[in-house]
Amino acid sequence: MRILAVGAHPDDLDILCAGTLAKLAKRGDKIFMGIL
Repeated sequence: MRILAVGAHPDDLDILCAGTLAKLAKRGDKIFMGIL
């Protein structure tokens, strides 16, 4: 699956979603991160 994570500030995704994104990446999903 392809996952798009969008945050307003560069560190938002690292701080708030790190655990979830790591779990998804570990199961083989492709993670794309976008900063507004």
